[in-house]
Amino acid sequence: MKTLVVNSGANVLALNPNPKRKWLRLTMPTTSENAANTGIIYMNVGRQATGTTTPGASNFVFTSAVVMEEPSTQLKLDERFKGSIWLNSDTDSQTIKVEEGIEE
Repeated sequence: MKTLVVNSGANVLALNPNPKRKWLRLTMPTTSENAANTGIIYMNVGRQATGTTTPGASNFVFTSAVVMEEPSTQLKLDERFKGSIWLNSDTDSQTIKVEEGIEE
């Protein structure tokens, strides 16, 4: 697991593309863990994220205490989540925890 700091307007490459990725989990810690986590983190798969909620601009939006895990069921990981994972934010100093599982 790694913890990343995401600043407003700055794209962060959270994970490189990986065809052997089996699962991934992104967690935005609560404000009790990081008092600065009061903003929004935007995630895109395969392309850089934009700091906006415009339809189609971001694949996923995080606020404090939100967890995104794929696959969310017992199914195999959707191929699109094997691509690069990009983050952006509307506020400086937002943190997010990133984990992935890899095929042996």
